[in-house]
Formats: sequence, structure tokens, C-alpha cells
Amino acid sequence: MTIAFIFILVLLEAIVLRRQFSWQNLLQLIPGSLFGWFIDAFVRFFHSLPNQTYIEQLGLVLMGTVLLSLGVFLEVNSHAIIMPGEGLPNAIALMHQLKFAKVKVYNDFILIGISLVLALSFTHSLAGVREGTLIAAFLTGRLVNFFTEHANRFVAWMTPAADANN
Repeated sequence: MTIAFIFILVLLEAIVLRRQFSWQNLLQLIPGSLFGWFIDAFVRFFHSLPNQTYIEQLGLVLMGTVLLSLGVFLEVNSHAIIMPGEGLPNAIALMHQLKFAKVKVYNDFILIGISLVLALSFTHSLAGVREGTLIAAFLTGRLVNFFTEHANRFVAWMTPAADANN
């Protein structure tokens, strides 16, 4: 399902970017599809781990969110191929001259809303959407913004010369 959703995100990105959509945007399907495969593999691999306490789970969510945010910060600012989950908010931010981090937060909450509707419609429960999901959605964009604001020299160093001259 993740891989199918990644194709939908790239399609939405094409709609947002219109003529600015290029073959480089299509390359997002490669790491996106690998990401979907890795999700399935890691779920199978880690499924047998013993359940941690709620506090341990919360700590893992917070640690994972910080690492995810750092990864998104590096991914978006490196101007390399980005994941479709960041490609769509990046396209919206570009087309409407908004800050990526702010669009990322809104995008994540919209996706959670869609997840809630789908979960309630098909499973009649909050399957897969709990407080960790909300914490990650709330903090990821804000942490990306924090990293961007406090690492301007690093961002400038990662910016290709062509972008720096514009």
C-alpha cells in the first residue's frame, strides 16, 4: 500500500508543478518504492521484539522523530532526489513561495486526517494512527525548520552554485 501511495504522491506533485515537473521528479519513485519494501521488511524483522513500556515507546518516537527530521533536512537541502513524502510539500512550497517546514506540517496533518478516515472506514478503529503519529507530524516540520534556521552556513554549503546565484 505504501508503494501505491507513493505513486499517488508523485502524481499529485505533477499536478502541482505542471510544466515544472520533470523526469527528475519521477526518480522519486525509486527510493519511494524501496522505502515501501523496507517498511514491510522491518515490520517483519522487528515484529518479534518484546513490547516496551509506554515511556520507552514514547522515547523511541521522540528519538525517531528527531532522526527523521534531520534526515528530511539533509534530504531537502541537498537538492538530491527527495522522497515523495517531501516532494509534494516541497512542490507546494515552491509554487506558492512558502516555507517548506510549514507546508510539511500541514501536509502531514492532512495525511493523518486521510489515514483516520480510511482506518475508521475500513477497520472501524484507529488502526495505525495513535499519539506517536500525531507527535511525529507535529514535530517533524518544526524540527526541520529549527535545523534550517540554525545551520544556515551548512545549508549554504549544500546549495548548488546555480541556486546560490539566483
